[in-house]
Amino acid sequence: YITAEEGPKTYHPPKGIAGVRDWLRCWIEGYGGNPNTAIVAPQLVHDPARYEQAERWWQDRDRATNTKGKRVLIFPQVAWPTRAYPDSAFKWLAHRLMGAGYNPIVSVPTYLANHEWPWCFGGHSLEDMVWAIKCADLTISVDTGPAHIAGTVGTKGLVLVGPSPYELFYGWYSSLEKVASDLPCVGCNWDYANGNRSWCMSKRYEGDQGDVLGWEGCTATKAISPYTVFGRAAAILD
Repeated sequence: YITAEEGPKTYHPPKGIAGVRDWLRCWIEGYGGNPNTAIVAPQLVHDPARYEQAERWWQDRDRATNTKGKRVLIFPQVAWPTRAYPDSAFKWLAHRLMGAGYNPIVSVPTYLANHEWPWCFGGHSLEDMVWAIKCADLTISVDTGPAHIAGTVGTKGLVLVGPSPYELFYGWYSSLEKVASDLPCVGCNWDYANGNRSWCMSKRYEGDQGDVLGWEGCTATKAISPYTVFGRAAAILD
């Protein structure tokens, strides 16, 4: 079931209509496009210079962290707060991966001070980030843009989801895996009809549209144990 109601961003097009069209075509139509246009997955055009640059960057990080393990890119940031996973859990995960001999790098915006995150980097262009992902062994993120990039370029990735229906948004990426808690509301897609908004958010939703953008996050996402994420990552990397 996919709700046809608006998402938390009230100007956003509907998330999908059950049994009629998939989310992507509804999204295209919502922004004035032709929903019948054939959808073709983008192909990464090989760029030797950017590839070599990304490889040199990773090799520098390998030496700096004194690890010989696999390269892990962590993307803790998300534009939509309801999809967020606690920063403290991501930081624990980065430290745990480092302790296990892997090379974790946290990708955050440049305005975040380096001391707030272990082994962070920022300020790279979108193209640089694409090639950094391509040269990584694993990405870990919530439901956000870099996860789609990882799926597109074929890099293995773990996607932490709560309200997002994983199969609808990521089902066509063979390199990605879903990580979710065992709460029954996982994948609810912010369903108004079943009343999820009145109980599953950290900040209670009382029906006032002005409160929609004030949510603090999804309980189902926060219920994912960082130990579980580490275990899944180690299974892939080993």
